[in-house]
Amino acid sequence: MSNVTNLILTISTLENEIEKMQQVNSFEYRGLQMNLISVDYNKNNAIGTRWYGGTKFLEAGIYIGAFNHFPLYEFIEHLKKIKWEYPKTVQIIYQEQNDEKFSIIDIEPK
Repeated sequence: MSNVTNLILTISTLENEIEKMQQVNSFEYRGLQMNLISVDYNKNNAIGTRWYGGTKFLEAGIYIGAFNHFPLYEFIEHLKKIKWEYPKTVQIIYQEQNDEKFSIIDIEPK
């Protein structure tokens, strides 16, 4: 049986996004590698493409994924261990299987 967590991670665009997302995606759970991806498809060198509405490309560090049986609080602890340049901008927006709405968690470093 599935137990899906919808996850959105936001970080500052002033961060070295490639480096930070490698650190974020180094998280492993249940033998699986984390694989959040950018909503700005253009960052993946697909010039002129986007998969969201509007008339402009997003100018925000937003990464998404959906995960089954996800250990959210272990992941939060993983994020707190990363040395963020702008830690106050790091947020998790999530909705677990039976949640009616999304919740937001600010990540404060240790």
